[in-house]
Amino acid sequence: MEVDSQQPGTLDTLYGILFHPTRTMRHLLAGEPPLGLAAGVFIGVQLLGAISSYNFWSASGGGAFPFLPGAIVGFVLLQLLFALWVWFAFSATWQLVAELLGGNGSGRALFALVGLAILPLAFQIPVVVAGFFLGEGWVTGLTIAIGIWVLILDVLAIREVHRFATLRAVVTLLAPLIFFMVAIVLLAAVIVMSWPFFSEFSNFPVR
Repeated sequence: MEVDSQQPGTLDTLYGILFHPTRTMRHLLAGEPPLGLAAGVFIGVQLLGAISSYNFWSASGGGAFPFLPGAIVGFVLLQLLFALWVWFAFSATWQLVAELLGGNGSGRALFALVGLAILPLAFQIPVVVAGFFLGEGWVTGLTIAIGIWVLILDVLAIREVHRFATLRAVVTLLAPLIFFMVAIVLLAAVIVMSWPFFSEFSNFPVR
């Protein structure tokens, strides 16, 4: 499908990622990956989310750590660093899986689009505020819906970067999670099967 190579503006990109993701991603992929915009969006959304989560936790009776000066700064920075690591790790893992499945798209492009794909999390901030009035049930439902929205954008990012069919993009997205779950099950099975041996060894008399 032919797309105009002219890059959309910042506001058009943000609006497009939310409401016209496929068309917008194709426009972005026609030029240089918008790494700067992706980093700005990712960091901005994560900072706002961390601050709102901290405030909600404090207002809910968790306390505000009055005895720790600058606790909120440490909380926000730790959450931001962890989020940046997750962004890099997931993008790299999906890129590797996509290449194993025959994809030949750019890792830089996938990294940028995955960063932009978290944009719906910005709506989590008003959801947290609304939680004081709507109750936990509404907040949980809206939070799940926002999470699904982000995952859909991740699938579209993988699909557009590597020109996959949607099903293959879904497999790419889920493969690391499935691998992790299988590894956990195998590790648990090994521990269970080895438990009698370790129990016997622990009862071995020491001289």
